[in-house]
Parts: sequence; structure tokens; C-alpha cells
Amino acid sequence: MKKYLIAVVVGFLAGLACTGSMPAGEAVESAQFTNDDYVDIERLYAKYAHSIDGLHMVGEEEDYMEGRGDAYADLFAEDGQIFVEGIHKAPIRGRDALVEFAERHLENGPAVRRHVITNFVVTPNGDGTAKGESYLMLVDMSTNPPVLMSNRATADTFVKTPDGWRFQWRNNSLISNNTEFIPNAEQLESGTYQ
Repeated sequence: MKKYLIAVVVGFLAGLACTGSMPAGEAVESAQFTNDDYVDIERLYAKYAHSIDGLHMVGEEEDYMEGRGDAYADLFAEDGQIFVEGIHKAPIRGRDALVEFAERHLENGPAVRRHVITNFVVTPNGDGTAKGESYLMLVDMSTNPPVLMSNRATADTFVKTPDGWRFQWRNNSLISNNTEFIPNAEQLESGTYQ
């Protein structure tokens, strides 16, 4: 019996190590938010870094730019928005503005800077959205060793669309001087930001 119990526990722990998942009773916050939802949002963070750095769009010279801004904007809901402290004067909102921002950022090809997103925490809100928090480091890869250029924190709101989870609101703040997060456009307009 003791050997059987040890084998079951070892097998269970090995399964956790392979899948990165928690037992269903602990990881699932509600019947509407599953482990797959967590994984999809984690992948969205990774896709964001790859997209804004232009890593997945390397191709032939003549069609290199085609679709790059769209690939970035695809990570956001149709009315999604982003604000980067120290870069933007106001939130960039809506697909067209997001495409333009990405194309301007990537106009010289894949960035020599890399966005490294770590320590993310995803919390379901119970209304079909989720809250995300993470650290974001911008690293200059043109030097050896690479140089940390910026150290930031993000506060994100995700919404589940027919195409999967997307950024609704991405708020990027400087950690170095503890810059406060700004409210999203709806909060600014309605005066509900606290």
C-alpha cells in the first residue's frame, strides 16, 4: 500500500511538472475560467513580446512589412488600447491606431531590443474579463552583454473574444520611479478612476 501511495504521489507531481498545470480544484477560479484560459493568456503575453519585436515576421524583403502591424493589433480587442508611460501622451486606442503604432515601431526591421515579460499573475474578474500584472524589461541585444534599457510593470485587462483572449487595456508603467498607472479611456471619460 505504501509503495502504491508513493507511486501515485510521484506520478501526480511528475504530471504537474510536465504540464505546468495545477490540480483542477485549485487552479480553476470559477466554472467559467479554466486552466486553458490561464494558458491562453500566458501565450498572449509571449505573442505580444514576439510581435512588438518583429521576430515572427522575418521573410522576403519585398513583403517583409506586410501584415506586421496587423499581427500586433490582432492581440487586442477591436477597441483595445495601450498606454506606455514616457512614450505616449495619451492611450493608443482602436485597431487602426494600434496597427500604425506597431508599423512605426518596426519600420526598420526586427528590433535589436527585446521585450522580456516575467512574473505575470492572471486573476479572473468574474465578469468575462481577467486582470493581468507582470514585469516587463526592455533589453538592448546589440551589445555583449545585453543591456537593460527599461524596467517596467504592466497592468492589463483581458477580454475573451470569439478569437480567444485579447488585451482590452494594456497599461505600462515605469518601475524605476514608481510611476502610477493611468486610467483607461472609459475610466477617464466616466470619472470612475480611483
